Amino acid sequence: MIKPALIAVGAGLGLIAIISLFANRQTRPPPNTALTAKTEPIRIPALVSSTLREGDIIFRGKDQSWGDLGAQLSDKDKRFGHVGIIVGQADNWAVVDAIGNPLDSEGSVRRRALAEFLSPATRASVYRPHLSDDQLNKFLRSIRQHVVAATPFDRFYDLRDQSALYCTELIWLALKTATGEDQIPEQTHFRNRRVIAIDDLQYAPLMTEIWTSRLEADT
Repeated sequence: MIKPALIAVGAGLGLIAIISLFANRQTRPPPNTALTAKTEPIRIPALVSSTLREGDIIFRGKDQSWGDLGAQLSDKDKRFGHVGIIVGQADNWAVVDAIGNPLDSEGSVRRRALAEFLSPATRASVYRPHLSDDQLNKFLRSIRQHVVAATPFDRFYDLRDQSALYCTELIWLALKTATGEDQIPEQTHFRNRRVIAIDDLQYAPLMTEIWTSRLEADT
């Protein structure tokens, strides 16, 4: 039996590694992405909302959460620090995301209202993965399975352990399951480990931007 003290030490070392991973990442700022003060809640325009579909990927940023640290892992675009998958229907969109933080074990994959997902954010963008109907169904089925299982949040950001998932890892794994191929081949390498940075997903070949919040589009 593993002693509790050893578990605590292991968790502590993992936490130090993750905070170091985020805090010490040397990256360049993205072009034309000046920070803008939040003046009103982010809302997706009705015209855009009516064209969304299940499986679209929604990014949010500058939300004063652990995601702000996660954004520092990105090389090409630091605007966004968290991401989820749009599910539901046009009059009641929801988001599935893997949410938590390295300090506790309470996080998990869960479904929540789109407005709740966006509420802390000052910026947002929606991308669409190019998937066949069959692939899209497999993608959504994989996502829903993790909601039902309440798959734990991966506090240690370890791609080798798929019993726990962080936000981009959830989407990366579901895309891989749906297509049979790794759809995020350009992954971030740091200190001899692989991680899925936000912009690794954002700029993956199968992704197309379909909407960005106004202030972000203007910067």
